[in-house]
Amino acid sequence: GYPNVFKLYHPHLTLGRLINQEAAERSMKRLGSIGSMSTQIKKIGISEMGSNGTCTNIIHKFNLQ
Repeated sequence: GYPNVFKLYHPHLTLGRLINQEAAERSMKRLGSIGSMSTQIKKIGISEMGSNGTCTNIIHKFNLQ
C-alpha cells in the first residue's frame, strides 16, 4: 500500500446519503431538535469496500477497552 495513507485518513461514520440540498436542509432541521447525543463504542472493524462505499466484507473486528 501507499506509505502515507494514514496522513490522508479521517475516520468517520456515515449515517446516510442525501439526494439533494433540500433533503440535507430538512435533515439538519430534524437533527437540530435532537440535542446532544453520546454513545460508547465497544468494537471497530476493518472491511473491504464496494464501489458505493459500502462494507462488503469484514476482514477483522477489534474489541475496545
